[in-house]
Amino acid sequence: MQHPASNAYLQNQIHTASSEELQLMLYDGAIRFARLARRALEENNHDAAQAWFERVGAIMCELHNGLRPDIAPELCANMAALYNFCHTRLITASAKMDLTLLDEAITVLGQIRGIWVSLMNKLADERLGVPSEPELEAVGTSFAMQM
Repeated sequence: MQHPASNAYLQNQIHTASSEELQLMLYDGAIRFARLARRALEENNHDAAQAWFERVGAIMCELHNGLRPDIAPELCANMAALYNFCHTRLITASAKMDLTLLDEAITVLGQIRGIWVSLMNKLADERLGVPSEPELEAVGTSFAMQM
């Protein structure tokens, strides 16, 4: 059971987060709940595992529903395929109590999360006017040529 103060903190985090941060929270939640399902399976606590699988499944549906194919159809198709892969692995892992399938989903979710963090960092840099790596290389080359 969650403490009321931590619940209030989480609610405040959600209400003040950017859309990018909310997406990251979904990835973090999916990974955390999948790992908790894994731990419950290792402890042969199937009821707890099912509860965690349900929570991660709800997040996977939310991730899928948040795709905007009207803006980026090809990217959304690729992301939908990754989400479907993870969700299918999670459903099958839940039904068969299979740690290998669960680990596959956790690994892919972790990779997606890592890419998302990189994109968030790049976006933050762009908002601050920090040049990207190719721009830095061009500036360095130009500077070296002036020397």
